[in-house]
Amino acid sequence: MDYNLKNILILLILTGFFSLEAQTIIQGKVTDSLQNPLGYANILAIPNSDTENIRFAITEDNGTYKLKLTQNQSYKITVSYLGFTPQTITITTTTQDLVKNFILLENPNQLET
Repeated sequence: MDYNLKNILILLILTGFFSLEAQTIIQGKVTDSLQNPLGYANILAIPNSDTENIRFAITEDNGTYKLKLTQNQSYKITVSYLGFTPQTITITTTTQDLVKNFILLENPNQLET
């Protein structure tokens, strides 16, 4: 293999390893109005940019979640749980990780069985 071609291949491989997107972690807890954890709540992060992918997480039994998002991007975050009113916020990530807790309120319009 030609020396220049070998260097180009090495450069391409290294560039691929180091071009991973920088990420910000958003984490927190989802509870009801009485501070009871809501396990298995859905967290959906929809980016404002068409070049980014939608991200999602599901809370643990204790209501905690962790979501990795691309730095310096805006997202619409929606938290939902059956029987509760969904909550939506907009965030713009930075280089700093952030903590965001959500308190969901029972949906008064839900059908009772």
